[in-house]
Amino acid sequence: MTDKKLYLISLKGGMFGGAEIEPVKYEDVKNVDFDITPNPFGKAQIELGVLYLEIKGLFGGVKKRTIRNIPEEKIDKIVKLVREQVKNHSK
Repeated sequence: MTDKKLYLISLKGGMFGGAEIEPVKYEDVKNVDFDITPNPFGKAQIELGVLYLEIKGLFGGVKKRTIRNIPEEKIDKIVKLVREQVKNHSK
């Protein structure tokens, strides 16, 4: 997270690996939501927070991004920070 953009970074697996970076302007974010997923294996094995973003796409469409494995105790703070940035940049 920066003051102007949110950077979504996804790591690629495989033999050559690598990373893909998607910069997202806060004014392009249409909706921010979160969820706590049920964990059948116990809290210590899987992080439960999930962040859902709806981003303005090309030609008026909407792209959806899902960010998983966020520690449950940090998800509220992250959602609050992203919503504040979206609100500040959408004026």
